[in-house]
Amino acid sequence: MCDMLTVEEHSFYSRQIAVPQIGETGQLALKRASVLVAGAGGLGCPILLYLAAAGVGRIGIADADLVSLSNLHRQVIYGVADCRETKVRTAAAAMRARNPFVEVVEHAVAIDDENVSDMISGYDIIVDGTDNFATKFLLNDACWFLSKPLVYGSIHRFEGQVAVFNHAGADATERGPNYRDLFPSPPPAALAPDCSTAGVLGVLPGIVGCLQANEVIKLITGIGEPLSGTLLLVDALSGSTKSMRLKKNPNNPLSGTSPSIRNVRSVTTSSNVPDMPIRSISANTLIEWHAQGRPLVLVDVREPDERKRVSLGGVHWPLSESDIDVPEIDATRIAVMYCQSGARSKRAAEKLIARGYAREHLVSLDGGVTAFLDAGYRPDALDDPMGGGQ
Repeated sequence: MCDMLTVEEHSFYSRQIAVPQIGETGQLALKRASVLVAGAGGLGCPILLYLAAAGVGRIGIADADLVSLSNLHRQVIYGVADCRETKVRTAAAAMRARNPFVEVVEHAVAIDDENVSDMISGYDIIVDGTDNFATKFLLNDACWFLSKPLVYGSIHRFEGQVAVFNHAGADATERGPNYRDLFPSPPPAALAPDCSTAGVLGVLPGIVGCLQANEVIKLITGIGEPLSGTLLLVDALSGSTKSMRLKKNPNNPLSGTSPSIRNVRSVTTSSNVPDMPIRSISANTLIEWHAQGRPLVLVDVREPDERKRVSLGGVHWPLSESDIDVPEIDATRIAVMYCQSGARSKRAAEKLIARGYAREHLVSLDGGVTAFLDAGYRPDALDDPMGGGQ
């Protein structure tokens, strides 16, 4: 690839080159860069279009799917006439038509444990535009072993997430957090619905995908502060964003203090999660355990307004924030999850198990706060003078 911009390229990128932080130096960096976008769906479409328009020199597309009618409300590269065509070929044609100065590489295959390492090894940056946990873990692990930065994106109904994983930074002395610091292992299938099950607002992948493309441009040009060690949360209903700091998890099976993952292997949403129900205990049993001095920690998974009205105490971990935060729970204690009626507490327990907590140390309060009060117990019946004990 030529190390100079042609006259035509200068004209094509002139408004971007005019940005002082980018200039010709930044534009040349984009031209020399290579990026693999895994997934040409809702997230992948805006990522591919904007990276091509920005002038990333070589862009790979990996996707094995065909265009279908149900894709079109959110996958804006495609039209009705493209249905039953391969996404990779159709997306590549649109990118080449938009910018003839970039190279587009087509990988019309599903990413798996046999091809992922070879595929990503030829690119500088990997972008996760996939919609399933198995591929997200596969990409994360392969990027870890090959020291590739991974630009992560995820969407669910009205909410989205963006982060940069495995980024070494300017000094390249230490890599930032990776996906398994957020999710050590895949959640149960029931907690991992795709777009066809959960649904998604059509504009949301456009918003999140553009944010991912922005992170790629920042990484290539060295401008700004990449979202390494930060999870950006997007709420399309409120029009708000929130940043959460991500810390390295010492129990990370890939990069923690005692890693158990030694090579890239495929995972499923059921791996490491036995198909067993969460054990429930009654209010009477909980009171009995407390009287016996059993090591317990209460975990309230209700929303803040519910907790203000009445609380049994303990750690507060709202289920609505469970994807971005992990409660500090003493692993030697039995965690008693509770909500208002007993349904949300079981879902929260499954999420803790997916993050590495032992199933045998988790129970759900049957009937929740309502059943506890109906049994005649006061809300402060489990007060611990030491604090944090319930």
